[in-house]
Amino acid sequence: MRAVLHSFLVLAAVVGPGATAVTAAAAQPRGGDEPVVVIGGDYNLPAGRRAEEVVVIAGSAIVEGDVDGDAVAVMGDITLAATARVDGDFVVVMGSATIEPGAVVERDLVVVMGGLDAPADFQAGGEQVVVAGGFGPPGGFGAITPWFREGLFWGRPFVPSLPWMWMLAALLALLYLATNLVFDRPVRACVDVLAEKPLSTGLGGLLVVLLAGPVFFILAVSVVGLVVIPFVACALLLAGLVGRVATARWIGGRLVAEDEPESRWQGTRSLLIGMALVSVAYLVPVLGFVAWTTLGVFGLGAVAAVVIAGLRRENPPQAAPAAPVADPPAASSDGAVPVVEGESGQADPAAPPRPAPPPPPEASPDLSVYPRASFGSRLGALALDVLLLGITAALLNAEDGWFFLLVLAYHIGFWAWKGTTIGGIVCHVRVVRPDGAPVRFTEALVRGLSAIFSVAVAGLGWFWMLWDPERQTWHDKIAGTIVVRLPAGVTLP
Repeated sequence: MRAVLHSFLVLAAVVGPGATAVTAAAAQPRGGDEPVVVIGGDYNLPAGRRAEEVVVIAGSAIVEGDVDGDAVAVMGDITLAATARVDGDFVVVMGSATIEPGAVVERDLVVVMGGLDAPADFQAGGEQVVVAGGFGPPGGFGAITPWFREGLFWGRPFVPSLPWMWMLAALLALLYLATNLVFDRPVRACVDVLAEKPLSTGLGGLLVVLLAGPVFFILAVSVVGLVVIPFVACALLLAGLVGRVATARWIGGRLVAEDEPESRWQGTRSLLIGMALVSVAYLVPVLGFVAWTTLGVFGLGAVAAVVIAGLRRENPPQAAPAAPVADPPAASSDGAVPVVEGESGQADPAAPPRPAPPPPPEASPDLSVYPRASFGSRLGALALDVLLLGITAALLNAEDGWFFLLVLAYHIGFWAWKGTTIGGIVCHVRVVRPDGAPVRFTEALVRGLSAIFSVAVAGLGWFWMLWDPERQTWHDKIAGTIVVRLPAGVTLP
């Protein structure tokens, strides 16, 4: 492994100023004191010529001359001719290495997940290690190297000139059709979400992608999380598959008229049309990878929205008590009930009695009856507070550590004093206890300290409110608080 690490350090060093980068399909022979990097191209170092380093990335190279340092191939093929001499390490990672009789490697020979074709009596000057030799697709890595040149470097996932890609496309098409039939109800629910709110679905999918890495990191550093990681990874793979099927079906459904509710046959027809359109997009350079990424993001967002909706159905929020209604008019001394006047001022016996208007908002001391604050309202209040504190810190020339303490003290103090902050006053949000009582200093302190934990885990504790039935964040749950949005007429005590 020392040779692998050393070679990757060489790779990082030579890909920079002074390196000769060869990216054309057929590179001109080069040699000299400078290192040579071949990216998606062909390279030949003739006999009698020298190079400081030779690095092949998703390309192919034939070395007939001398290499003063290392020769490295990453997802590429490299051949050492009979006259070749490598004074450093010869490392191949996910590629193919061919060594002809007479070639010399002075130091280590390492092949990781690749193929090695060398004479039986060949022996490197140092260690000779092969890890997972023969790993790769049928025909070796030479079969997928053209995909890196014509697909990856052009920004398109599908290259029609490669026969094995047609086989892969056929297998994926069968997998999509099977998923559409087996998971018809979840796929249909995802299609409905995409049709109703595509923009919100895309933003939700982007959020899932951004949180996936931090979540896996958090699970990896915990003992229990190591057991959960395989299940989370399988769930993400299944969600990605269902989401892509739903996205393709949604695209196809927008081009053909379908009955309501959609039948299984119509869903299959929409999926086939969508897959055909997506496959055409995958052929276009740059647009291909943009389409592939966009479909994956929208698919994950649709699956996440369906899962959150299901959780909310299982845990519905508690209904707020109904607003008080005025008592019906009392009967007079002779037993007659007052009638309601019509628009002309005359009594209208047929009209029902008018209920008294509800009391003004400030008349209700129980603030918990008001609706829970939305994510946008809370985010807007936080943004205003951070902007205000940022301006204050800039005027005071406060350092980063002091700014953090200023933010924490500001929120704890305002929550304990007014139940909200300046940004909360502007956005009409307030922190209260579940019984509607004001927040005490102890609860404000616990809420402020636990908010650090909610933000530290990549903001997951903050985003928790998106699917919580009471729209509580982690620090809300720890402190036992809720955040409500008050009408404009409510006067803060």
